Amino acid sequence: MKWKSEKLGDICTISSGGTPSRNNSTYFEGTIPWAKISDIENANGYISNTEEYITKEALKSINNRIFPPNTLLLAIYGSVGKVAITMVEMSTNQAILGIRPLASSKIDLQYLKHYFSTIKERLLDRAVGGTLQNISLGIVKQLDIPLPPLPIQQKIAAILDEADALRRKDKALLAKYDELLQAVFYDMFGDPVKNEKGWEVRKLSNIAESRLGKMLDGKKIIGNNLKPYLRNSNVQWFTLRLDDLLEMDFDEKDKIEFKLEYGDILMCEGGEIGRCTIWRNDLEECYFQKAIHRIRLNEKSALPEYFVYMFYQYAKSGGLNQFMGAATISHLTGEKLKKMILPFPPIKLQKQFEATAKNINLQKSQIIQQQTHSENLFQSLMQRAFKGELVN
Repeated sequence: MKWKSEKLGDICTISSGGTPSRNNSTYFEGTIPWAKISDIENANGYISNTEEYITKEALKSINNRIFPPNTLLLAIYGSVGKVAITMVEMSTNQAILGIRPLASSKIDLQYLKHYFSTIKERLLDRAVGGTLQNISLGIVKQLDIPLPPLPIQQKIAAILDEADALRRKDKALLAKYDELLQAVFYDMFGDPVKNEKGWEVRKLSNIAESRLGKMLDGKKIIGNNLKPYLRNSNVQWFTLRLDDLLEMDFDEKDKIEFKLEYGDILMCEGGEIGRCTIWRNDLEECYFQKAIHRIRLNEKSALPEYFVYMFYQYAKSGGLNQFMGAATISHLTGEKLKKMILPFPPIKLQKQFEATAKNINLQKSQIIQQQTHSENLFQSLMQRAFKGELVN
């Protein structure tokens, strides 16, 4: 069904926020919520709390740029297209636009929120800038918004809200399982940085082999031996993202040198330093580039499941700070990794934790399947909704 459309700027008021001077620290000691991009990213669609709060004087310094409840906040820098609806009166920085319908009888705010989720890629295509992409207020005002009758908008929003709630529930449940396993680890082994339980400490090079992957060189990619490889963004805490693998050439020597074996630990050298997970033969054939450390443990001394949860606690407690280099970006070199001295409790205790982890991860795998289904359902419904195929 083809619906009429109108320019967003013709049916909504749209304006940006502002940033009080950081030179006046008292500006950020107030009670007025002041949203940044990170607040929108953490908001799950609705925002009432922010990391920073400003004073009335700070608000005056940015010309009283404040938005009432039920304003749609849209990120236009960095995380272009991210949205959240304000639940309370709130100010924002200049990287965020506040959007309010001129007439509630014309467009439903929940409908508009979901519509922005479907056009995020279009917005990114129009973004400019290098590492920090952005779109302008002018671009947003010129967006064509499909406008079915208001009751249809409200039906679409209600269906998508229900599907969205389902996928968020699955995501929250997964997070609870992760929290449970981290709590079990902490109860069994304590803080690995402080090592209050007095576990034996070992130099990593004495209990593991480690190396960085193959250097990426576009000039040497000729396409004769293209194979998928893992880069930094593919390695997450406790899991792998395998939906966007790239390829480069790996000859027979490379295949031996950069082979992955079940139980290998993959660790990020830069970015979020130390972020790691376990390779479990997730693909039949896959290799890794230089941004990734491959750690192969002597399993008489350390088990992979213990290691990744220990390293998570270690990284989050600031234990890696002493090992980071800082040439252009912070990174954990292969040499420094080998010299790290870490706590390793008796292997019997590690095996007990491994058994618990396997049991919890088995339950997690069922939720992951459920989450995949709910995510696919939500995406399908969104695509159908704005083509006029969901409701009449």
